[in-house]
Amino acid sequence: MIQGEIYTFPLLDIIQWVALTERTGELTVEHSPNRLAIFFSAGKIAATAFDLTDSDSANSIRVMLTEAVRWRWGQFEFRDSKLPQKVASTNLNLPVEFLLLDIIGVSQPTEASNDEERSEPTLSNWMEVNAPNTTLTLADTLRLKVADRLLREDFKVPPMPEVTAKLLKLTRDENFSMDELTDTVVTDPAIVAMIMRYANSALHNYEQEVKTLPSAVQRLGTDQVVNISLAASLGARQPGRDIFAANRKSLWTHSLVTAAFAGSVANRAGGLDGNLAFLCGLLMDFGMSVLYTLIQDVLGHGAVRDPALEESAAEIVKVYHQGVGRSVGSNWRLPEAVVESMANHHNLEVAATEREYVAIAALSDTLATYSLNRPRAELEEALTKIRPEDLAAHPAARFVNLQPKSAAKILNDIPKLLDQSLQLLAD
Repeated sequence: MIQGEIYTFPLLDIIQWVALTERTGELTVEHSPNRLAIFFSAGKIAATAFDLTDSDSANSIRVMLTEAVRWRWGQFEFRDSKLPQKVASTNLNLPVEFLLLDIIGVSQPTEASNDEERSEPTLSNWMEVNAPNTTLTLADTLRLKVADRLLREDFKVPPMPEVTAKLLKLTRDENFSMDELTDTVVTDPAIVAMIMRYANSALHNYEQEVKTLPSAVQRLGTDQVVNISLAASLGARQPGRDIFAANRKSLWTHSLVTAAFAGSVANRAGGLDGNLAFLCGLLMDFGMSVLYTLIQDVLGHGAVRDPALEESAAEIVKVYHQGVGRSVGSNWRLPEAVVESMANHHNLEVAATEREYVAIAALSDTLATYSLNRPRAELEEALTKIRPEDLAAHPAARFVNLQPKSAAKILNDIPKLLDQSLQLLAD
């Protein structure tokens, strides 16, 4: 059985996956108050049922699917199974590609050979057998192969960095000491180097240089040291060839800035944990990094970067990163606020819990995009043109009851927080 949410796994991709892997079974989608059931026979549509209405023609199925592919949220479930007797006796045997061409005009492959082995089909195998006869573009092929891996959960969730795990365990106790924090981070030279560099940064206007880790921890305070250490451990470069290295660097820059802004928003909004908000912002888009690894794995070692690949990968990452983020957050047993932020920052209305932190992550993401898309020399002037009342009226800001006075302080914080974040990236 395969199941999930259609806001993180579009219904159109699921239908194409079932068709290309030539599965037989039932796909159900719950979109309250509606329920859609699609019965497949070797990848072709045998019948559908919308609520209590069974289909009796290709046209009625087309109408049902036209409605369903517009749904933005809901739960799906696919089960490999024999067709019910009634469905089997009236099997319409409709090719998915022609229905979808009529509905949205997507390019689809021709029918696969019936002589191929169907025990455990995959999109990769399907493409190897049928590639000469398909009309799939590079983007179609890559997206469907990635979708296949995701649906079959055939991808690696990276292990949580050891120092990250220790820091999260340590900070669960609100009474941890600076000595305990120092002992935790001292084992990682890269983290120590970042803490020392940041403590002696010109941004802090200290005349005397600190030369020991305990002195740096004392100067910065536990909150900043924890956040710096988390950023360093989670953003560590992975060894080996990486055709998406530039994408990851840009992603991590955005994540650090988002995290800094999230901490500020939480503190200014009042009553919320700034450190937890920082972690929500830092890891909000971590699913993107996992997807870049998966895409490179799907492409193989001979792949090289080109504009078409860059565009295809960006679209895949955009569509699927929230679902992958939930998998990583759950696997790492992160705080619920962080998991919800990773899974729902683009769909705040469907967040089950911790909406305040999801909202903070979403708002901070918007502020980070705004700040990073402008030359640093022009940022202060650009920010003066944003009315605090408008920021407070942002849908995400309303979830945390952000007041115009606090919004003004957040806007004032942005340049300094941006500079501090970029300082952490300095080599």
